[in-house]
Amino acid sequence: MKRREIVHAVIWESHGRGSPEYQDETEEDFANSRRWQRYVSKHRPIGMFFTIIVEPRQPFIVETTSWPELGEVDVIVRAPVEMFLGGVSECDVYRDLKLRAYIWAAERFGWPPPPKLPPRTAKRT
Repeated sequence: MKRREIVHAVIWESHGRGSPEYQDETEEDFANSRRWQRYVSKHRPIGMFFTIIVEPRQPFIVETTSWPELGEVDVIVRAPVEMFLGGVSECDVYRDLKLRAYIWAAERFGWPPPPKLPPRTAKRT
């Protein structure tokens, strides 16, 4: 698989049926971090996508789905909605989920550990 020059940490996120509408406003943080962009472009294949799905009553799970004929792999993070409750900001939860997903991928695919979380750069609504 080819590699991208500049890529975002997580391509998109979605919500399970019945979950509150959470909005990931942290993508800009990862896109603006040179350290993260270098790491992702060096290690993550172009056909690998990360998806966060927030679901009610699910434990935290990371799984992969492969489509060899397309040269694609999805790394799917299934996050319990409870992670967004209890006074922690949505932004902090999403940043943590992205870091946890890349730590998992590094261990699974033999990459070096990912960098620390990037500084916050995006305006939060």
